[in-house]
Amino acid sequence: ADRYPGLAALLSRAGSPEGPVPRASITLDPVDAWTVVTAEALEGLDPAHGALVIAPDQRDVARLSRLLQERGIDHEVLAGTEGPEKRYRTFRRILRGATRIVLGNRSAAFAPVQDLALVICWDEADDLLEEPRAPYPHVRAVLQCRSREERCALLFLSSSDSVPLHALSEAGYLARLEPVPAPVTQVRPHIVAMDQYLRDREGPSGRSRIPQEAMRVIRTGITRGPVLVQVPRSGYVPAIACTFCGTRAQCPECSAQLSISHRGGHLHCRVCGRREDGYRCPECDRTQVRAMVIGSTRTAEELHRAFPSSPLKVSGGAHGALEDDDVPDDAIVVATPGSEPAPPGGFAAALLLDADAMLGRAAFDADIEAIRRWRGAISLVRTADEGGEVLVVGTATLPAIRDLVAHRSRVFLDRVLADRQDLDLPPFSRVAEIVGDKTACRSFLDSVELPDGTAVFGPVDLEGPDAGGRARAVVRLEPHRSRELADALRAGVASRSARKAPGSLRVRLDPPDVF
Repeated sequence: ADRYPGLAALLSRAGSPEGPVPRASITLDPVDAWTVVTAEALEGLDPAHGALVIAPDQRDVARLSRLLQERGIDHEVLAGTEGPEKRYRTFRRILRGATRIVLGNRSAAFAPVQDLALVICWDEADDLLEEPRAPYPHVRAVLQCRSREERCALLFLSSSDSVPLHALSEAGYLARLEPVPAPVTQVRPHIVAMDQYLRDREGPSGRSRIPQEAMRVIRTGITRGPVLVQVPRSGYVPAIACTFCGTRAQCPECSAQLSISHRGGHLHCRVCGRREDGYRCPECDRTQVRAMVIGSTRTAEELHRAFPSSPLKVSGGAHGALEDDDVPDDAIVVATPGSEPAPPGGFAAALLLDADAMLGRAAFDADIEAIRRWRGAISLVRTADEGGEVLVVGTATLPAIRDLVAHRSRVFLDRVLADRQDLDLPPFSRVAEIVGDKTACRSFLDSVELPDGTAVFGPVDLEGPDAGGRARAVVRLEPHRSRELADALRAGVASRSARKAPGSLRVRLDPPDVF
């Protein structure tokens, strides 16, 4: 916490009944573990005040709980993994004020902490913090409301800048707390992208999925400690495409993706179980197919053949998450984003494979999400002074990869915000999504009294195996009139419920996957 001088000022103002409420965000350097920064912040808080810490994953909560126990900080864990009886007793203790510090996941944002003075949220951009049930609140919005109503300090910690937090900082709602300047080699590993020079120097193998430079990183890394290999998808070969026209191979029965589950396996559908032995491309009628994405199981199989004497672990997907203490010193860990273990001494090296596939995800925020997942893996690697290195295998000229190599640069995020402002995308607009039966969706739009200037897109009939005769519409309005939009939609839903209108309908404000 000493590396972030503004944090001490925030803690000194936390719980003060007068003056402005301190709210800030910190983008941590890889050398700074969020658990350590959080523990030091809780130690610096007045013992008479309460604190609430929210993390997206139960493993994150467990890591922080272990550290607080080592430091002798009394706390309670309010998590959904506990049984109903234990969870109820924990809730009662928190309600009585027996415990001042509470840790938990998404649902713990509503914990009744007594004398709440500080709220800390780790990695607010993680989709686990989005409530999937009505009224679909995001933890970020819940904590903002609590900060206003209870006048408690609000602190967001992350390993990568997010668009919502950046927008709140630009609007003056959050203060950005910068670290004390330090040499780059002391705060992060040595990060290199597989650029054209490295590929040309290596020859034909430089254009392969796992080039010789990647093998060198693994070979030298396992002599100093465990090595992390991050791949975008789990499974063996989860996506297949035609070799000639590139059309994605889909099941003729249910239109789901065809995949291969093991070496020498056949094309099969993971939804309906159909085995497709005589597949022909519906576009060009050819039978040859290729792998679009290589999964973690196939990657582990290839690396085991290259390094047969090194222990190999797979984390994520059907293999489950690998525990932090189960990583041998010379192991190769193949993990999907979010399932990476955090060994006590950190990884000696990391390999980020299939970077282009991660960026090619069908979402308007694919680049921001890819950087977040990459930086999460980089934060587990030792610093350059300790020999840590990271190799990104992808197109080095892409802006997202260039931003990953740069240190604390805001050029890419500023560019993303400028593009979103030109396109009138969030956070420069307030968006709502209406999904439901075709008749219900259209009648709702006809009856609801939307504010003047609201842009309505649709309704459009949904396609695919889960469409079920439903339609989808999107409405958009300026952010400063968001309350008008929310009130109009709420009144429309209430009127429809009072009339007992037929058909199902779902209305969501600021849905994460609207575009």
